[in-house]
Amino acid sequence: MNRSKLIAMTLSAAMLLGTLTACGGGITESKAPAESKAADPTPAQSQAATSGSYNVDNIETLTLKVNTSAKASTLELPGYGAGIKYFCDEVEKRSNGKVKLQLFLDAQLGGSADEMIGGCQTGAFEFITLNQGSWGGYTDGFMPFNFPFLFPDEEAAFAFMDGPQGEKITQKILDDTGIRVLVYYDMGFRHLTTKSTDVHTADDMKGLKLRTQNDPYQIAAMEALGCSVTPVAYSELFSALQQGLVEAQENPLSNIVVNKYYEVQDYLTLTGHTYTLTTMAVSEDVWQSFSPDLQALMLEVAEDATEMCREGLLAQEQTYLDELSAQMNVYEPTDAEKTTFKEKASTTWPTIEEKIGSEWYNEIIDEVNRITG
Repeated sequence: MNRSKLIAMTLSAAMLLGTLTACGGGITESKAPAESKAADPTPAQSQAATSGSYNVDNIETLTLKVNTSAKASTLELPGYGAGIKYFCDEVEKRSNGKVKLQLFLDAQLGGSADEMIGGCQTGAFEFITLNQGSWGGYTDGFMPFNFPFLFPDEEAAFAFMDGPQGEKITQKILDDTGIRVLVYYDMGFRHLTTKSTDVHTADDMKGLKLRTQNDPYQIAAMEALGCSVTPVAYSELFSALQQGLVEAQENPLSNIVVNKYYEVQDYLTLTGHTYTLTTMAVSEDVWQSFSPDLQALMLEVAEDATEMCREGLLAQEQTYLDELSAQMNVYEPTDAEKTTFKEKASTTWPTIEEKIGSEWYNEIIDEVNRITG
């Protein structure tokens, strides 16, 4: 067990005690699911209450906690927000009300990576939703998404995750953390916003005081572009921009809109430098306690949630752009200008190869080349 896991488990044990005493507020406390004791179904039972590849009769009644940093308003947005709500609602609906997923919004049960991942590992809650960048201290599974300018468009990212590399990412996260990712919600490409600098080329980023995710590879890419990087907690980013602690940040369009960064930023440059996913994941111990029919039900819902999220993302991106164009100066770099960003940021690719090894590195590059033809 690595050091970060030990820290997380210690924090989560304390958090669990606090949860049991402080999380009343009308939310029913749920217990971790026990091993399914359903008897083998009779032929008649096998034909009853079926949907897809599962039988509802073979699913026991459960109430499971989902710890998420999403806000209630986020759940109403097309894309990942609606996808989170859809997964919870559909599991309950397709199980005929037997399985209820309680959403604890605004990270009520702990919002740091240690609290999220550690709480899931130790049983404080069964499910989490977590942005890919927050997994970095626990697993290298998301390393392909640390390559700046790897994916040319959303469809390439979709195909990458639907292929063997997506399976490899899931297995690596499971092996490293004991947590199984069921859904990868697409949040789209990350773009740059600034307070007073109109960025058209990489040279315009020199000296920018920028906040990015607290991930060494994300930081390295921004430093390669000439930025002075200051990690700031996501929950504190608006105030940091408002107070001038940082003057620039990068996020998917949905986050820029939801968090109203346009109130403290004047410029948006559509750099599309990296692609972002967020996850719906469950403790592997809990997953293995589910009956095969409940596992099949959840996998079916996960597949539908993924498709729904992708459709919502593609449909909503232009709406976000229209909203932001009314609030900010929006600039889309030309191909030549975008090349200046890629040339500098991609100097970090060898560092990623050194970390993950040439074999996996070449697999990633070959897969993207295969997809993009």
